Amino acid sequence: MTLVHQIIPAEFTEFLTYWHSLPKVEGQGIPLKADFNPASVIHMLPSIFLMDALEESDLNIRLAGTKIEELLPIQLQNKKWRELFDNEAEYMVKDLTNMIFNQKVGLFVVREIHMGNVVEYLKSILLPFLGPQHDMQFIIGLSNAEDVLKRNYNQTANLQVTNHKVVYSETVDIGFGKLDWRYQVDGIPQQLQSA
Repeated sequence: MTLVHQIIPAEFTEFLTYWHSLPKVEGQGIPLKADFNPASVIHMLPSIFLMDALEESDLNIRLAGTKIEELLPIQLQNKKWRELFDNEAEYMVKDLTNMIFNQKVGLFVVREIHMGNVVEYLKSILLPFLGPQHDMQFIIGLSNAEDVLKRNYNQTANLQVTNHKVVYSETVDIGFGKLDWRYQVDGIPQQLQSA
């Protein structure tokens, strides 16, 4: 894992600044999804995705921007996370949602994606949002697919995803501090800090 993959892109910082500008639910410190205004980040919309947390330790991808859909030769909209990333265990998804909503952190992730003989790195930032009664949990994120598309769109357009894994991860301070994220692989705690 090279240092370049560990650098949070500038547009992620801009997206985080927009998140901080939104009014927060009192006692929660997290904004309502209803306060997210797509017109305020219109230039980012092709790279934005929306997920809602499901009770059965999964995430539902409600929508994904056109750049993300172009990058990955799979249908993302209305798919469950663990259906797409089946090697990511239930407890990993539980840890992710627990960190984002209970520990109140954002998450920066770099995912290595293999499509035939092409290897791409998809960077994403995930930030928490709440439903109208504060009973639903949403994640709105931004994925950096633009550089990948410039390099390899023609190569990846007709390929299938053959393998994928998280190769770098760090929590993002959204006003409550940072923490280490650990998950289990075959019962062994792993810290997602480098490949």
